Amino acid sequence: MWKTVVAFLVVGPGEAERMLEPVLQQLHWCDEICIVMNNADKATQDLCYKYGTILRHDDREWGKEQWRIKQDALAAFAKLVYAPHVGDTWVWCLDADEIFDPRFDYE
Repeated sequence: MWKTVVAFLVVGPGEAERMLEPVLQQLHWCDEICIVMNNADKATQDLCYKYGTILRHDDREWGKEQWRIKQDALAAFAKLVYAPHVGDTWVWCLDADEIFDPRFDYE
């Protein structure tokens, strides 16, 4: 039985100047790349639109609403990506600076 592999990230302002693009490039083997943009600047949004497959904007205050932003996005994305007819759905929650070992892939 196949699996659906979903990456989940929350990005904020200035991520485009850091490691966001290599992080998103490495996810080419994912079935879906779900990104929440929290007060993201234009350069960061442009990268999200380039690589993301399911996008969401949530500009609530990060320091006070961080857990709600993540929880609400995961709940919304789960409804969109869960595919019981396919098999397992694997969700990888990662930071915008996490790089996997290059041998890591879908298998």
